[in-house]
Amino acid sequence: SQLSDFLAKDREKPRSHRYTPEDFGLSGESIRERFADYMSTFDLGPGKPASSG
Repeated sequence: SQLSDFLAKDREKPRSHRYTPEDFGLSGESIRERFADYMSTFDLGPGKPASSG
């Protein structure tokens, strides 16, 4: 059917969502402050690659 064809083609389109903290009324600094303990526990920080293990 036409609807099935449309939906199949629509699924093939690349999707991209780009949001920033500012889009939600936040700042990078406020996020770092709020998650400081978590980031320290898991050795996370700006510029550090995420572990896959």
